[in-house]
Amino acid sequence: MELKKRLLKIVGIVFIIIGLICIIAIIKSVISMDIELFANISDTIDVIATLLFLYVGYIFIKYSEEK
Repeated sequence: MELKKRLLKIVGIVFIIIGLICIIAIIKSVISMDIELFANISDTIDVIATLLFLYVGYIFIKYSEEK
């Protein structure tokens, strides 16, 4: 059981790191004044995927801390 909790915590941290890297990339895209690129549908999907990564990582970390 201890190994499962530790593994869930590691996976949660990895998901949160991926989500934060995606947020940095999105902010960099907006700051570089590349509005045409940011207005694509794929960038909207990127934002949704980023939030999903952060949420799943948060759930994994919370689940691993429960007793």
